[in-house]
Amino acid sequence: MSKLHTTALALGAEGKGLLAADESTGSIKKRLEKMKKENAEDDRREWRDVLFTAEGPFEKYISGILPSKKPS
Repeated sequence: MSKLHTTALALGAEGKGLLAADESTGSIKKRLEKMKKENAEDDRREWRDVLFTAEGPFEKYISGILPSKKPS
């Protein structure tokens, strides 16, 4: 089985999904406000760092993350 085929199977694993981290500044603002954070570049970067490095529940339910083309 090719590496591409193996990766495609892993991304489509049952019970898992992709997390879109390419949200607009306006969308991420709503998420940050719920956490009592400012919509500042450092806070947006910190949130994305959490998405890309978290263990536990994220690993159980997320098979991959769609990153932003240009971090805001």
